[in-house]
Amino acid sequence: MSPSFKLFKRALTNSDQGLQPDTITVIETSELLNRKKENLVANLFSKIEPLEIKLERVLLNLNKIAENLSEQDIKVEDNNFKSLIENTKRTLINSIRRESNLSLPKEQTFDGAKFFSDRLNNLLNRYGEVSGSHSKVINEFMKKHTSKLKDEFGTLSKLQKETTKLITIYEEEINRILDCQESIQKLEERIKMKKMNEETISNLLCEKNELEVQRMGLEEELEEFKESQEFVNISKTLEKIEVEEKKKHLKRKSISNMFSNISRAVNKYSYSVSKEIQRKLDVMISRPWTTVDDVTLYVGLLENIKKDVSNGKIQVKDYDKTITYFDQIIASLPTYSIEIKEIENQLELLRKSINVDTKKKIEERPKNLSSIHATLLNVNQLIDDTKVKSIQDHSSISDSTIKIENDLYEIFDKRYSLVLT
Repeated sequence: MSPSFKLFKRALTNSDQGLQPDTITVIETSELLNRKKENLVANLFSKIEPLEIKLERVLLNLNKIAENLSEQDIKVEDNNFKSLIENTKRTLINSIRRESNLSLPKEQTFDGAKFFSDRLNNLLNRYGEVSGSHSKVINEFMKKHTSKLKDEFGTLSKLQKETTKLITIYEEEINRILDCQESIQKLEERIKMKKMNEETISNLLCEKNELEVQRMGLEEELEEFKESQEFVNISKTLEKIEVEEKKKHLKRKSISNMFSNISRAVNKYSYSVSKEIQRKLDVMISRPWTTVDDVTLYVGLLENIKKDVSNGKIQVKDYDKTITYFDQIIASLPTYSIEIKEIENQLELLRKSINVDTKKKIEERPKNLSSIHATLLNVNQLIDDTKVKSIQDHSSISDSTIKIENDLYEIFDKRYSLVLT
């Protein structure tokens, strides 16, 4: 029975829309489409096989003509044409013999049928090229075979047209099936992706719950620790350390401000001194607070610079102010040295009084809590992103399902409802 080819889409009638569609799974759909395609291909081969038999007969007849032609001695009155005629004869015989074997593949596939059709089309084109380019010679000097050649070529042309027509008709139906099968493959991939995303969300939610438990535990531990006497004591010590550090910072800042007032004089003094002295002068400019570590050395150096300013060796814009600045630094530097050393000694005592384990708790617990908060934010973002993907998957699956159901209706003239498992 020949298949019903739906070259035009049939509109759904009210009776069609009222029918209850048969349910079908994805696997069953694939099997149904494969059977349909196999039936179409078998049907196509059943129609092409009689044409193949006719083609074998045509090729056999052409071979006989070629054999007769090869045995025939063509008489030519004008020897100038002998070479041309022999060449035409040889070309025609070789072309027929070269294309004397053409048959359907044993395995019945649509690609095999198309290959057969393409080969037949190419064969006809080559025969046409040879006979067309040598038509005058063939008609004039091979009249005995001209009529038979035309008949066989004419039959060959009819077979080619019939084969091409069959391929065209069946190709539309088979392409519809292939398109539906491709849609099913994409649907299966989307379903697989949706399941993977759902599994990812489930795993992320488990991870989130575990992190929440850890967070709550750390927060409770931190609150309990803050209420302990251990925490109260170390907090007071840390506050004292902070106070002493601020004092030290202010002293250093004050020293830096004083030295900034004499920076020009120090720079001019550096032009005519040794490299060792230049390094000391660089300390005054870049790290003046460190001069308290060797007060005697730097006070002596400041005295020498002040002396050169006083006797005019170093020229400055505001002489009186500059001399006053030098006097202030020279007078106050020993005091600053003592005060900073006292602060540093106090800081050392305070730091030594801190329990190492307790300090570690104070530093690590907030860090751990902060790390868990950051991880939770990241996990929540991943959950949101994956949910968006899952929604997109659901929409895509829905669209694909509708398309496949419509394709099945077009192919089988019957409505199916696709069941996803």
